[in-house]
Amino acid sequence: MHRFLFHFCLFVPTFIFGFSPKVLHAQNNVDYSGYYTGTRLLIPFILELSQNGSSLEGTLAMDHNVLGTDPTPKLSIKCSVNQGVASGTLTDPNTNTSSQIRFEMVNAQSITMHETVQTLFKGTKQVLWQFSKTAPPKKIQTSQNDSNSSTKNTGSTSTSSKGGNCQETITSKRFQENLDAMTVSFIKKDLLRLQEYVIETQSNISCLEDTISTDTALQMHQLFGMYHWINKAKTDAQKSFSVAKSIDVSKEIDTYIYPKGHFIHTLYEQSSTPENQSVKLPRNKEVYYFDGRKTFYRPKGTPTIFQIEQNGKIVLSQYLFPEEELPTQEVTSSISQNSGQKNTSDPEVQKWINKLNDHKLTYMSSYYSSSYDGSYVGGSERISYSLCAKGTFRYYGHSNVSVDVGSSGYGHNTQNDRGNWHVERNNNEIQLVLDYLDGSQSTFILSMDDYKTYLDDSRYYRTDMHDDEGTYQSNCQ
Repeated sequence: MHRFLFHFCLFVPTFIFGFSPKVLHAQNNVDYSGYYTGTRLLIPFILELSQNGSSLEGTLAMDHNVLGTDPTPKLSIKCSVNQGVASGTLTDPNTNTSSQIRFEMVNAQSITMHETVQTLFKGTKQVLWQFSKTAPPKKIQTSQNDSNSSTKNTGSTSTSSKGGNCQETITSKRFQENLDAMTVSFIKKDLLRLQEYVIETQSNISCLEDTISTDTALQMHQLFGMYHWINKAKTDAQKSFSVAKSIDVSKEIDTYIYPKGHFIHTLYEQSSTPENQSVKLPRNKEVYYFDGRKTFYRPKGTPTIFQIEQNGKIVLSQYLFPEEELPTQEVTSSISQNSGQKNTSDPEVQKWINKLNDHKLTYMSSYYSSSYDGSYVGGSERISYSLCAKGTFRYYGHSNVSVDVGSSGYGHNTQNDRGNWHVERNNNEIQLVLDYLDGSQSTFILSMDDYKTYLDDSRYYRTDMHDDEGTYQSNCQ
């Protein structure tokens, strides 16, 4: 695990007091042992300390159970206690790098950790951590399979309070949390989860309930640019970097993601800030935002986050590609009217129809296993359904398998890939029905859980086909 969240420039004042021998004696008896929790950049951490006399050892790690990520190596803590102050090192076993730390007890329930970090540009800086003492979580004697089943069953009920069609709005705070999780995936080099976060972030943009901040927009464009770069799309990477620089030219890619000297910093520096181009004036009582800035100009030749505010509320949010036309609220509201789906008196069915019109549902899975002799087998699968507002759909399937080194196989399935779709209620379940042109039919139970879309018990990512360049024209026209 790279040293992502330990590099924050916080000024930490040092106070010097005079103590009587009695106070020093009391300090010598301080016990730092315990289980602590803290949060930095909305990401939770767990600190575990064990003191034995004048020796203090422990670990610091992200709370992957809360984040829903795989465990990462814990940072190792080794300190000595002298006159009630514990000082020593915090070591990352993955990179074998260390920083100097010092603990101080605030009270019986709180502890602070002062970390001295060696930076690449400004020498050293002080980072302050705040932790609260809490009880370790109790181990629940249930299998992972049971846990997953329970979660999905919860989302399978058609009477879920979260419902459908973006009335389950996304707050700017939740959107920021998603970007922070995406950053962690970059640092962990977890490409599969990174791809999931990119798709989810694009989908969440259309559900934002408030104006995105310029800092959040800048972070998103930087992350998307880095994602394009690792996928060998250099031109797209530079476009995303350009719009990020137009927001704040002084903000560079953080070196805890890519270290100083990495080529991506040069690519970012070489990306020029875009020109501005004027757009048609909004209607009465409408306000336009581009990447969190209230303006009538959009960046030319780059993607942008476009939002419309009406009567103090955000009524439209969309991730626009460089040459994509500016949408209007009227276009968005007329989708269901132009839909090939029949109007229904069932509000839950109508919500799903509106939610799925002109959207793509994508399923992804992968597996990997290895043995002691170095051999391995792995593979992945990707399935997508493009659901057009006029009532037609297109299916695409792709899979690949790799065994040992150099042996791999790929599969594509586009036969019988077209048909018509509709949504209906069957007893208490809302179903997506796909009628293929050859007369066959597929039926899935639709459900939502924690803003996520499920077909039966499988998670599908919902993305706007208008945001996927070329997809809408090839599938729906």
